[in-house]
Amino acid sequence: MISRMEAYCVAIAVLVALVLPMSAGATPIVFEGAGPDATSIQATVNDFRAAPGKPNNANAPGPLFTGRPAINWGGGGQATTSNTASS
Repeated sequence: MISRMEAYCVAIAVLVALVLPMSAGATPIVFEGAGPDATSIQATVNDFRAAPGKPNNANAPGPLFTGRPAINWGGGGQATTSNTASS
């Protein structure tokens, strides 16, 4: 005979097995653009930027509950970088 605790464990295991596959069914979003210059793909770039949400929070510290981060990777500039190895 199965104890009440074992019956609960089996019931929970069955529920988890039924729910998990449903929650992992996200469909990927693909952004494709091609053209001879940056202007020709700008609409695709804008769609990609808008997908995570608005507003653009730039490098603002969080927690931020809406919007998306946009990191300025090229913001260092030549004045703050060095090409020589440090010792």
